[in-house]
Amino acid sequence: MPVITPETVSLLTPHLIDLVRGVFKSRKDKDLKVSSEQQVLEILNKDVLELQEVATKQGAAIAEIAQKIDARFGQLEQELRRQKMISLAAAVVAVVAAGIALVRTM
Repeated sequence: MPVITPETVSLLTPHLIDLVRGVFKSRKDKDLKVSSEQQVLEILNKDVLELQEVATKQGAAIAEIAQKIDARFGQLEQELRRQKMISLAAAVVAVVAAGIALVRTM
């Protein structure tokens, strides 16, 4: 099963925009140089608050993604157990069939 599925893409898409916005949002040095010290502090404080907000949103998004991945792994583990049982049953049937064939040829 591929790691990147349509479910994965649809799960990540809403959070991707916030991530990109948080990464590329920054103040230019020249904007800070032409401002007073008080304005610079206000700008920097605003930037810090915005980055904290983005980090909080990203943390929540990662937690949501992790929960969905855990649920999917649980489903895959159940499917694997079922496949093992089917394989075991098929092996038993094959051994019985081989035993019957051997008995009939004697």
